[in-house]
Amino acid sequence: MKKILNHTYIKVVFLLIMASLLCFSFFDHSVQNEKRITENLTSITEENNQQTNAAIYEKLKDEIHILQIYATLISQNEDITADASFQALQPLLENELFTRIAITNAEGISFTSDHFQHDSSNRDYYKEGMKGNYLISNLTTSVIDQSDVVVMSVPI
Repeated sequence: MKKILNHTYIKVVFLLIMASLLCFSFFDHSVQNEKRITENLTSITEENNQQTNAAIYEKLKDEIHILQIYATLISQNEDITADASFQALQPLLENELFTRIAITNAEGISFTSDHFQHDSSNRDYYKEGMKGNYLISNLTTSVIDQSDVVVMSVPI
């Protein structure tokens, strides 16, 4: 047996086998660590997204409440699309969330704070408003300037 172990060829083969096992073990450990790190990062990202979404939802809910207060104020006017209504809404334009304010009459015609007029009767925010519901839209295209917008609407 000693003669066999003293043989240089067998020693080299034995060392190569041991080195291969060590490399495989290291590779397997690296792959497992990579999977663990990926799972942890995914979990952290999902948790962070949930917290961000909750904060955005709460902010939008607050803004809807403010819009409802303004809608109640405007409903006191005989003509909700008159200049007096837009003057009452002027403070909203100072809020970074609002770039334009529109008042839509019962026929679905929208009048905007920057003096545009368009038919909104086919838009979800008009349809929901006519049912007495508020709406926060998904990203949509503005009919006025084709920019991407999110519409927040409340019934008047």
